[in-house]
Amino acid sequence: MQRLLSHPLTIALFTALAIIFYVSLDKSAQTVQSSSSTLLKLEEQNKKLGTEVAKLEEQVETAQTGLSKEKIIRNELLLQKPGEYVVQLPDGIVQPEPVAEPDVQESPWEAWKKVLL
Repeated sequence: MQRLLSHPLTIALFTALAIIFYVSLDKSAQTVQSSSSTLLKLEEQNKKLGTEVAKLEEQVETAQTGLSKEKIIRNELLLQKPGEYVVQLPDGIVQPEPVAEPDVQESPWEAWKKVLL
């Protein structure tokens, strides 16, 4: 038995098995690390989507109230209650075109007056 354990082929075989075992453990540790980082990313994304869903549900609830329905009916569909008048204003303020002032040519004496005085 002592000769079998001290044989170079047996030692090489145990060394190869130890290296394979170490590499296997290292690979599984890397897999666990990548899985945990992926899990953290997914949890962050889940939280973001959860808050977004909550905001959208809140918007749906406010859109189903009577005031928001009346706002849509009045503003977008331009409907009114009996006895009311609809006044529709333009979206933007229209700026009038500036009127170009006619160029007044100065006489040469007036130009010299400005330069000298």
